[in-house]
Amino acid sequence: MRSTTEKSKARRRAPTLEEFFKPYGYEPFPRQKEFHTSPAKYRLFGGAAGPGKTKALLYEAILQAHKHPGVDTLLMRRTYPELEASLITYFRRDVPRELYEKYNEAKHTVSWLNGSTTRFAYCDSENDVYRYQGAEYLFIGVDELTHFTLKQWQFLTSRNRCRIRGAHPSMAGATNPGNIGHAWVKALWIDKAPAPGMERPDQYDPADYAFIRATLADNPLYKDDAQYHKTLRQLPEALRRAFLDGEWDVYAGQYFDIFAAAGAKNKAVIEQFTENASSTGGYVITFTSVVNNSLVSGIEIQ
Repeated sequence: MRSTTEKSKARRRAPTLEEFFKPYGYEPFPRQKEFHTSPAKYRLFGGAAGPGKTKALLYEAILQAHKHPGVDTLLMRRTYPELEASLITYFRRDVPRELYEKYNEAKHTVSWLNGSTTRFAYCDSENDVYRYQGAEYLFIGVDELTHFTLKQWQFLTSRNRCRIRGAHPSMAGATNPGNIGHAWVKALWIDKAPAPGMERPDQYDPADYAFIRATLADNPLYKDDAQYHKTLRQLPEALRRAFLDGEWDVYAGQYFDIFAAAGAKNKAVIEQFTENASSTGGYVITFTSVVNNSLVSGIEIQ
């Protein structure tokens, strides 16, 4: 028979990943499991359409909320309609009601049985991140990270902290290539280099960043879905290579034909370029053969 001490240790043993997720009915695929077990401070998961990115991000927040009682976690999308159609929908549909204390519809916040919380939030405009000033989150997960700007991400890193001794604050993003944040996300995680626009590039530590690449082929639910594969193959070349193959270099030196509401309506995004300033320190930008360029109301350099 086991001694009282052995029984006590058994009771204190942390559950395995499979044991923790079993009541939720979530069985992570191998790539999702790799994401959940990565020790990196800043993780990026995905890189293509369909590998289960959003679901992995949701359950990572749930996992982190249960590592310590009374901690707060945060899940974000760029706009509220996107948030409601993805992370909130997954939570309402998939998480059994008996596993949490309550869900506050007005604040979009889940209170777990151990006193921890998970908040669903969004940053519609550049300055919306300042809503979270003064808060602290053990874990922050950002879905479709390339929809966010570098400045938004950098501010959110300042909210990633925990007062509990032994806790390990971390952040994670899930995304496809493309959109307004393509250049800085690619730099930090794919190229392992300081991102354009970082004021202190000397502070960048590549050891903090881990990219867990996953594509449609890594999701058993969709890897043999011929109709979905056909749909992705019919996309314009840049989108097809990004969404189906997860190629990060597909947009290099090209114009995106991806648009997002990010401080402006139908904002067109141009990939990073390199140009020398004139002797006076200025740049000249000229529109050449642009269709409907009379409709262009402004240009932003980041």
